[in-house]
Amino acid sequence: MKDIEFDFIINKSIIPIIRNAWLSKWIVKDVESCLKLFEQIEPLISKTISNELLQTVIFPKLSRYIDQWDPKIDDDPIDTWILPWLPYLKPQLVAIFPNIRRKMKIMLKEWNPSDEKAYRILKPWYKIFDYKGWDNNNQRIHRGLRRFSNH
Repeated sequence: MKDIEFDFIINKSIIPIIRNAWLSKWIVKDVESCLKLFEQIEPLISKTISNELLQTVIFPKLSRYIDQWDPKIDDDPIDTWILPWLPYLKPQLVAIFPNIRRKMKIMLKEWNPSDEKAYRILKPWYKIFDYKGWDNNNQRIHRGLRRFSNH
C-alpha cells in the first residue's frame, strides 16, 4: 500500500515538474543534466513511471533531434547524446539506428579523407552497429568504420 501511495504522490507532484522541465528546457545535447536526474530518481520511482518518462518524454525528444541531426554541419557527435541512453532505451534507439546510418552514409559520400570529422563521428559506432544483416551500402560504412578503428 505504501508503494502505491508514494507513487501517487510522486506522480502527481514531482513528476509533472520534471516532465515539464525536460520537455521545455532540456537540450538533448546536454545529456548529462537529464541523465543524471533520471538516474537519481529512477530508484525512487516505480518502473511504470520510469518507463512512462522514457517513452513519452526522453525518447520522443531524442528521436526529433536525430531527425534534425546533420553530420555534415553538426559539431556535436551524435554518440555523445544518444549512446548514454542506450541502457534505458535500447530497443527504441536500435529501431532508429537505420536513420543514423543513412545520415552517416550521406556524409561519407561527400567526405574528404583529410577531414577527421568523419572518423570522430563514425568511430564510436563501430561496435554498436550490427554488421550482420546490413545491406551493401551499410556494409560499406562498416568497412569504413573498421578501417578508421585501426587508427
